Amino acid sequence: MDYSMKLIKQLNIDKINFNNPVETRTLLEFLLCMVEKLYSEKTQLQREVQKLKDYINTLKGEKGRPDIKSNTNKEDLKPVAAKSKMEQHPRKKWTKSSKLDKIKIDAKIFLNFLKNVLEIYPTGKIAMILDNSKIHHAKLIQPFLEEHKYRLELVFLAPYSPNLNLIEGLWGWLKSDIINNVFYTDARKIKIAVRKFIRSINQNLPTIIDRLCVQL
Repeated sequence: MDYSMKLIKQLNIDKINFNNPVETRTLLEFLLCMVEKLYSEKTQLQREVQKLKDYINTLKGEKGRPDIKSNTNKEDLKPVAAKSKMEQHPRKKWTKSSKLDKIKIDAKIFLNFLKNVLEIYPTGKIAMILDNSKIHHAKLIQPFLEEHKYRLELVFLAPYSPNLNLIEGLWGWLKSDIINNVFYTDARKIKIAVRKFIRSINQNLPTIIDRLCVQL
């Protein structure tokens, strides 16, 4: 502002004859140039300020957060599990997918899981408690259920009631103990951590009952 006032004083506006078109035009052109110059300087200052802010944020990030490199060969692991009151050990089946060819846990995989359960428990009637996921009602599994209706029965929980599903409690427990705030560089390490977790909790059956049946 002081710079602008000095320029205006140098113009001797009081001595300008505004009735003279040439002098008036000269004054207006000068004022226009001055406004454009000030606007350009303001824009440049804003850019410099933004650069400083970005640099400060970068410093904050370097100080407060660890440098975690992403894994370009990321794999997705989706465990499918069943829990039996007759046995401590949850039965797991893993599906693995690459980053480019992601496999969903679909009805076909669920059907294979049901077959796996019948192989593990070859005798007796099995009542499997499930949520209302679409794959649990898929047409693909109906012939299998009909064929094994005297051995396997699916019992569905009320909609939107994960609090009644014991396996949801297991997933939450697993995530809080080994997944949250932990970075695994590959799928193999995740499998190792999950197996270690299952072995650990299986050593104390009362803890499992309290965590999954009482606290849930």
